[in-house]
Amino acid sequence: MKKSSWLCLLLLPVVFLAFGLKKVLQPTMTYQDVIISGKIQDKKTVYAAVDLLQKNLKAASEKDLPNYLVTLVTSARQETEPEIQAFFSEQTLEHRLISVQVKSISQTKVTITAQQETLNLEKSNSEKNYPDHQTEANHTLIIEDGQWKIAETIMSATYFFN
Repeated sequence: MKKSSWLCLLLLPVVFLAFGLKKVLQPTMTYQDVIISGKIQDKKTVYAAVDLLQKNLKAASEKDLPNYLVTLVTSARQETEPEIQAFFSEQTLEHRLISVQVKSISQTKVTITAQQETLNLEKSNSEKNYPDHQTEANHTLIIEDGQWKIAETIMSATYFFN
């Protein structure tokens, strides 16, 4: 009985290590106050992706339509412009990139899951009151004319603040 107890005690750390090793070995770093994890094989590309997302969110916060649109692939701009312009006229929001997890990376394409925070700077009791929240956004970035651009964004989870 004592032998099996000791054996269990000795094997327990090995089991914990085996299950936790993947998390421990996953590279994590910080760039511009953004926590980066995942497949960080090419730091230059990862930094460019974070810079692009930061530029996109800054333009959205500042209601800067031209700088917002320039972060998108050319094919998405015409369709996006009227929607974003209307949204900018209705809401004053502050957007912040919290973290990114690099899902895949190549010379021409990056897929990222980002945690983004959005705060409404004009609280009101109207129906159009936009709630503060944190969103999980799945971005696909591609190279277009030698620069990284956002090709697609799919929101997969939203957590509302009280």
